[in-house]
Amino acid sequence: MKDRESGFIGKVKKIGIVLTIAILFTIFIFAMTNAIYPDPKYEDFCSYPTIITKPVEKDKCGEVMPQVVDCRGPIEYTYDENGCPIEAKCNKCYESYDTARKEHSMVLFLVSSIVGVFAILFGLFYNKDDDFWDLAKAGFLVGGLISLFVGTGVYYQDMARFLKPVVILAELFIVLMVTYKVFKKK
Repeated sequence: MKDRESGFIGKVKKIGIVLTIAILFTIFIFAMTNAIYPDPKYEDFCSYPTIITKPVEKDKCGEVMPQVVDCRGPIEYTYDENGCPIEAKCNKCYESYDTARKEHSMVLFLVSSIVGVFAILFGLFYNKDDDFWDLAKAGFLVGGLISLFVGTGVYYQDMARFLKPVVILAELFIVLMVTYKVFKKK
């Protein structure tokens, strides 16, 4: 019974070590990328209005409100002496923020994909065989897969529509290659 428990506990320990390496590796990739190429903050592009506008009194101002069509940022109003909005304009700061956010997502995708593929290759092809390296290789293999998929998830929304199936097909190929190599070793 004791051998059976130590075998089970030993497997749980090994799985725990592999998952810890994988998770820390993935966090490291994203932390390193954000340290070198910081995530854009909305406040750096758009300022929040300091004046809180009151609701428009319809009996004083009437029903007609100035409109802005297709605004992807805060709408700024100009008011008359009665506090009624007379002009509305779109503050286009959000477009600059959105462009910076998309660039950051692309950089995260590229870094996590490249480093993730190298980690997968290390996990599959590094030849030193002992318990330590077996756990390390498994951790980097799983961490590389997680990094690849999380990086894709971060950038997927902003990816070009023709690039999406190519990336997903490449990742499917990588998973199939990993599966083949893992089962071939057994």
